[in-house]
Amino acid sequence: FCNEGWPEWLAEFSLEQKWVAISAEQMLKLDELGSGFLISYMANDVGGDAQEKSFKHLSLLDLSLPKQKPICVNFESAKLDYRTQHQYNKKALNKNELIAKAVAVAPELRVLDATAGLGTDSFVLAAYGCKVVALESSPVVYALLRDGLERAQEAVYAGEITHSARIARRISLLFADAVSYMRELSLLRGVADERLPQVVYLDPMYPYVKK
Repeated sequence: FCNEGWPEWLAEFSLEQKWVAISAEQMLKLDELGSGFLISYMANDVGGDAQEKSFKHLSLLDLSLPKQKPICVNFESAKLDYRTQHQYNKKALNKNELIAKAVAVAPELRVLDATAGLGTDSFVLAAYGCKVVALESSPVVYALLRDGLERAQEAVYAGEITHSARIARRISLLFADAVSYMRELSLLRGVADERLPQVVYLDPMYPYVKK
């Protein structure tokens, strides 16, 4: 973990997870680190949009794949912005976003995304007006998602919050195991409680298979 200028929550979380920190000087000598994964917090080129490169963000690098671009969460990307402009085009709901049809999206619909991953599905659902609680049990993926979500929630342009910020603020992220979390929710069955979701959304990850 390259810990140059990390935010307080990330410093505390990395200690809880017992991640090993390295210096910026070591970061420059990636070939000497061998295999494994590196999590860095700095302004670097992740292959995204220009605005993404101008500020610090969390990214993940597989040291065994030096040619692969680092992974980060960027809700300000042009591609995601295009996907979430559907509120101005009702046809998009029927033709482009199957997830919206599957969930039967509606304003203020309470959705539990039990397999949040890098948060794209949660973001799209929130763009349709849903109130999303996103769960992620992987420490690394949770950290990447929290970093991206907090950056999006604070995004401001010309003194006003951005389109992505309005969407991101409808998402609540929890570092939790989905099964344990839903067992706790089951105790509230029959009780009027805002924590109870109206829809539980699942999109599990599968092991990567080389072609």
